[in-house]
This record gives sequence, C-alpha cells and structure tokens, in this order.
Amino acid sequence: MSKSHPDENSRIVITDPPSVILHKISQIPIETPTSAITSDPVNRPILYNLLLIFSALHSDSTTPEMVCEMIVRKGWDVERLKDEVGRLVVDELTPIREKYKVLRDDHGYLRKISAKGRQTAQAKARETMEEIRRATGMDQI
Repeated sequence: MSKSHPDENSRIVITDPPSVILHKISQIPIETPTSAITSDPVNRPILYNLLLIFSALHSDSTTPEMVCEMIVRKGWDVERLKDEVGRLVVDELTPIREKYKVLRDDHGYLRKISAKGRQTAQAKARETMEEIRRATGMDQI
C-alpha cells in the first residue's frame, strides 16, 4: 500500500468506511498466495507486511514471526490472514474515523484552532523578522 500511488486502492485512508478497507485488504496481491505462509521479509515482503500489521494491532504484543507461527498452527490460509488483518485495521481506525468526522463537522472548533495557529505563526514570524533586522543592521533604520 502506498499513499503516493495514484490508484485509490493502493492505500487505506482514515475516512474509508469499513467495507472499503476490507475490500482493499482482500485485494492485496500476495507473492505465491498458494504456498505456505512464511515470515520472509526479503522474498515475500507483501505477506510479511500483513504479518507486521497483524502483530502491531493484535492485542498480544507479538512479532511477525510469532504471528506466522500462530497462523500456521491454526491452519489459516492467506485469505483468512487478510480477513483478520482487515478486521483489526477496521477496529483500530473506526474510533479515529468517528472522531475525525466529529472534529471536521465542528466548524467553531476548527475556526478556534485555525485562529490559534495563525497567532502562533504570526508571533514566530515577528521574532524571525526582528532577528533578521538585527543581523542585517536594519533595526537601526
């Protein structure tokens, strides 16, 4: 998945609804999808990335290698791994997406944050200009 790729399906966006996230993950092309699941970041980087995402989001702080061992023990195939990763990603992003929607729709809050940012930027710009004027001798004019 790549945020710079022009294809919308190449990335997951916080505003994507759960059905879109699940679809995008289900469409990830895996190197040799019919072979056994292995934890091999060099030869199977896409599969390894799914293992890494699973390990990062799973409640048991595990490594991709531990996730791979668990999956092999449980007899999961690549499609099951994609389903489980999709579920974990949806569970992780849903509260963030909901909070984003609330904040995005709160125009008063957005105006307040914008005004605060503008004030901070203006104060910093004034300091910088004073420093430049002193350094160039323009403060004496």
